[in-house]
Amino acid sequence: MLKLSYVPDRYPYGNCVLNASVFYAKQFHLRYEAAFQNTWGFNYRTEQGIVKFFGNQETVRADLFEKNLGLKRSVLFKSHFDEARVVKYMERLLADDLPPVMIVDGFYDPSTKHGGVFQNFHDRGHGRFVTGLDRTARQIYYVATDPTDPPGEFLMSFTDLAKALKSIYHFEQSGGPMRKSRVSASLRKILSSRYYRTVFDKMSRYADWLPAEPHHDGYYSTVLKSHAVEAALVSRCRTRFKEHILYLFEDAPDAGISEWIDDFAKVIAEWSSIEGLFLRQSVSRDDSCLAKAAEKMKEISREEKALHARLLKILKTKKDCEHEKCITC
Repeated sequence: MLKLSYVPDRYPYGNCVLNASVFYAKQFHLRYEAAFQNTWGFNYRTEQGIVKFFGNQETVRADLFEKNLGLKRSVLFKSHFDEARVVKYMERLLADDLPPVMIVDGFYDPSTKHGGVFQNFHDRGHGRFVTGLDRTARQIYYVATDPTDPPGEFLMSFTDLAKALKSIYHFEQSGGPMRKSRVSASLRKILSSRYYRTVFDKMSRYADWLPAEPHHDGYYSTVLKSHAVEAALVSRCRTRFKEHILYLFEDAPDAGISEWIDDFAKVIAEWSSIEGLFLRQSVSRDDSCLAKAAEKMKEISREEKALHARLLKILKTKKDCEHEKCITC
């Protein structure tokens, strides 16, 4: 039987793939902040005339990990499940003391405390670290990748694995990390994109709609609490973005960026207050809380738009250098 000599850490990021990516970056002693370039955003969608706020999905694409950290993801898909091939793949990684990451259908996942719910439908899959494998007993050991999932180590039979597995992957180091000057140039390009030019107007338009949100069944018990969760996610995303900026400028102190960080931290705190207003309204049913949240959101859209312009100006006026650890001389 093969087992890891440790239990993989579970990081509090936006999704299981991101948690696994950060875990591997830390295992390889890589600074992962460079990958958080696209975490300053705001999203909502319209479904049958109802606007649904879903914050920021905190997406950090695998290609950013590869470009900025030299961390390449290798994926084995289950299109034609081959038990011998999958087991051999797992054994190779476990022998190197690295956990493969498997994406499994929650319908077959015994680790969840809400197994009864998951057993009613099939989902798109969720990440799990494989921590051990027993060929004789024909079972694997695994743990969840997210803190929101149940702690502890669980078992899955090879039979269930064959039904549950959607894909399995790991990361490898494909080269050295990108220089900070190139990370800075990449960030300038991202912040100059059409999405980031419109994100603050989208936020303001959403705030205009929010007070007129229909109070349908479950509004106070479900909808407002989901708004609070998403507002917390927006705040968390901006914290990650702040970490990225601190990383870029850690070896190049700048009065302008220090002031920018202080002002951005105030905006992050305002998002936390919006989360509190949603929760307060869900309990008190006082709609004035929603009006205050909408007003705060409009103020934040203006403040963030100005911060966006300031940050772009700072990044564009600084002369990038070719030193390994800094973006300016």
